[in-house]
Amino acid sequence: MKSFIKAVHQLAILSIFVLAVSAAAATVGVETPDGVVLPVQVTLQRDSTPRPTIIYMHGCSGLDGVFKEWARAIDSWGYNVVQPDSLTPRGVKTTCAISGLGKVTNHDRLVDLDAVAEWVTRQSWHKGKIGAIGFSMGGAAVMNIATEGGTDGYGSYENLHISAVVAYYPSCAELHARNATIPMQVHIGLADDWTPAKRCNQVKDAGTGEVHFYPDAHHAFDVIGFNHVNRFGHMVKYDPSAAKAAEAKTRVFFDGYLRK
Repeated sequence: MKSFIKAVHQLAILSIFVLAVSAAAATVGVETPDGVVLPVQVTLQRDSTPRPTIIYMHGCSGLDGVFKEWARAIDSWGYNVVQPDSLTPRGVKTTCAISGLGKVTNHDRLVDLDAVAEWVTRQSWHKGKIGAIGFSMGGAAVMNIATEGGTDGYGSYENLHISAVVAYYPSCAELHARNATIPMQVHIGLADDWTPAKRCNQVKDAGTGEVHFYPDAHHAFDVIGFNHVNRFGHMVKYDPSAAKAAEAKTRVFFDGYLRK
C-alpha cells in the first residue's frame, strides 16, 4: 500500500505540473482516513494563480459525462474544480441500480468530502475558501457536512474546511432544517418524484438554507439529453430553463460566500 500511495503522490505532482501548463483536468489520488484512495479530477486555471476551490460531489452514477460540463462551468467562474470519485475505488460502477445500493453509504460520502477538503487546504494552487456542490446523493452529502453529519446514522463531522454548499435535487431531511452550520443553497424541481421537493420545504421554512423550486422540473434537470424513466421508475429529464436559472443562482451564491 505504501508503494502505491507513493506512486499516487508522484502522479499528483506530475499532474499538477501538467495542469499548470495546459489547464486540462488531470487525475490525482487522495487517501481518506479509511484507507480508500480516491481518484480525483483536478482542474486549475492556466496561470496556476492560487484561488478558491469548489469540490464537486457526484450523484449515484459517479463521474459520468455531466461532470465535465460542470468542471468547465465552475472553472469559467474563476475557481479550482476538484471532483472525487467515490464509486470506483470501492468496486462500484453505479448506485443507481439495486445491485449498487448500500455499497457506498452516506457516511462514506462524508468521509470522502471531508478528506478531499482537508487535502485541498494543503495545495499550493488553493487560496481562500472552499465550497462544495453536490447532485442527488452528492447533494445529500454536502448538506450533511453542512449540518454536522446530516441525518442520524450518517456519522457526525465537525466541518473545519468548507464555507458554503449547494445541493441539486438532494433528499432533504429534518435535521437539515435545524442544524445548519454554514450557508446552504438547494435547487430542486417540483415535478421530482425521486427526491420529492416537498421535503425541502422544512429547510426553507426553518431558514437554514436558501431553497429554489423549479415548476415542472424533474430529477437531474441539469443533465443535457436526459428524458427517460430510470431503473427505479423515476423520471429524469433535462430542463434547460431550470438548469440555466439554477446555474446562475449557484454562481452568485458561491461568489457571495467564497470571495468575501
